[in-house]
Amino acid sequence: MAVGKNGVSINYTPARAGYLDELAAANLPTDITAIINDLANGVDGLSALKTLIDAIPTTMVGTNNAALAASWTAALATALGNYTAARAGYLDQLDFALQEAIAAIPTTMVGTNNAALASAWTAALATALGNYTAARAGYLDELAAANLPTDITAIINDLANGTDGLGALKALIDAIPTTMVGTNSAALASSWTAALATALASYTAVRGGYLDQLDFNLQEAIAAIPTTMVGTNNAALASVLEDAMQKATGPAYNQDTDSLEALRELLDTIAGYLTTEIADILTDTGSTLPGLLSTIQTDLDNPSQYMANLTTLETRLSAARAGYLDELAAANLPTDVAGIQTDLDNAVDGLGALKALIDAIPTVMVGTNNAALAASWTAALATALAAYTAVRGGYLDELDFDLNARLGSPAGASLAADLVTIDNFVDNLEGRLTATRAGYLDQLDFALQEAIAAIQAVVDSAEAVGPFSYLDAGGEQDVVEDTATTRRRIWLDFSNRNMAQTGTFRIYRKVDGTNYDLYVGQPVTVGGSDERAFDAEFTTNQAWKLTYQEDVNEGAARAIPYNVVTQVIE
Repeated sequence: MAVGKNGVSINYTPARAGYLDELAAANLPTDITAIINDLANGVDGLSALKTLIDAIPTTMVGTNNAALAASWTAALATALGNYTAARAGYLDQLDFALQEAIAAIPTTMVGTNNAALASAWTAALATALGNYTAARAGYLDELAAANLPTDITAIINDLANGTDGLGALKALIDAIPTTMVGTNSAALASSWTAALATALASYTAVRGGYLDQLDFNLQEAIAAIPTTMVGTNNAALASVLEDAMQKATGPAYNQDTDSLEALRELLDTIAGYLTTEIADILTDTGSTLPGLLSTIQTDLDNPSQYMANLTTLETRLSAARAGYLDELAAANLPTDVAGIQTDLDNAVDGLGALKALIDAIPTVMVGTNNAALAASWTAALATALAAYTAVRGGYLDELDFDLNARLGSPAGASLAADLVTIDNFVDNLEGRLTATRAGYLDQLDFALQEAIAAIQAVVDSAEAVGPFSYLDAGGEQDVVEDTATTRRRIWLDFSNRNMAQTGTFRIYRKVDGTNYDLYVGQPVTVGGSDERAFDAEFTTNQAWKLTYQEDVNEGAARAIPYNVVTQVIE
């Protein structure tokens, strides 16, 4: 680690110190725990979702309008009872001037003296070093791109997967028809054929070949291991001992000089010589070790030179922040992340398994009776009511109308017409506020400053789309250039799909704010199976540009496709 003149780290900046706040129990650990709880939720988690899918009836027909109206009326009354005006008023707690509150925080400290300040900073440094142990420092390695960020990115990608993510599952469930007729063996055979094709695609011949590695007789292999050493005799052993005691060529072994006792006496002589020499080295000549120690002591007796860096370290590395590192211990955050990944990859009720189950649901069905249908809808309604809890209802005020007045006298042509309207409202509500979406309301339990930062990151983003026309004049030409100097994240992808000759893409960055330096070069080829699309991701507060240079004359202008997404993080 690079250190400053006075021995305090210059890499541990205020911004980086602030990142540790994300490890507080109320932030990242709480969010990951919420994810785990949602995935394992017995009402609307993955296992519950699988249970609901398994319970989808394969045959249905007929209902009783009166019973259905009563059931939906009761459900609507429960929802309206949860989403009260009082609960909506909780949002008024956010009514304060955030910028004025931040501006009122004092930026300078007054009323101290050097002696008291030195004592306080010395104590603060001792506290910080006591909190920031070697074990906790090692936990920061979990924040490396290949560890925790990669795991969380994998979770996000799984949840957002267009094939078997939450959104895709929602779309598939919404697409399940509520009334169906007719089945035939051909449709069932087609469904099973597709499922078998998926399984065979996973269990390839190459993977099957791995089992051949187990083709040996373990018991016979163990029995063949010799239990005794053979092939030696006393004469051979004596010859080996003789070779170890003397060289192949003269002089011959001399017991007085070559024995172990003679060698011990020689080592004693060397030890005495070393003791004398070390004593001479330690003699204080003003330039040897004692003199250097005196110089160091003089430097340590002047603590004022360390004060500025010590107060900075004390401010950045508080006891609370140091404690957050404990969340990175193997039993905490890494275990939670591993649990999430295990749930998502579960072959029984993971995302992939649920996708397979949904794909296997038949698209045509026939025949039921009212009893079976009523039982199915009763179970579904119970699940919906369990998801739309009073706590979650407190976040919404979309249903702000007087239900009793509405039912007192028909507003339409008849009560039946009103029931149709209510039916439409319920359908709309169920379509919008699924159990999964209701679970999203729990995510509102977060700090306001973090929310503002997240909103700012989403709003301040832009994209630029190619293509760029690479002129036949050749040479190195700028494909795209960004000269902004704001702090921002850059996602860039580009392709040489239209090039007929080999060449090189290069990315340059103005690290010093003035001169372009080469950041990375990417040689590209044009073979039929060669890579043709490339990407880059980096964070900067200076200008950057992407260029291309042909190796051989293209003979004509060529279009170079590219896309740039810029996210401002100021």
